[in-house]
Amino acid sequence: MSLKKLLEERNVSGYKLAKAINVPQQTISDYVSGKISFDSMKIGIAKKIADYFDMSLDNFYKYCSKDKGRV
Repeated sequence: MSLKKLLEERNVSGYKLAKAINVPQQTISDYVSGKISFDSMKIGIAKKIADYFDMSLDNFYKYCSKDKGRV
C-alpha cells in the first residue's frame, strides 16, 4: 500500500491532510507522488499522519510497507 492509497481509501485529499497536521502541502505531495520515498519519511511526519488516521505508528508503517514485501 501507499500513502496515496490510504488517502484514497479514507477519501482525504493531500491538501486536507497537510492542513490538518500542519505540514506543507508540497511535502505530502512529494510523499504521495513518490518524489520522496516512504522509507525517507521523517518520523515526526509519520507520527502526525498515523495520528490523523487514528493508527499506531507501527500499523501505519506496516500499511505503507505492504507493497515492498515487508510486514
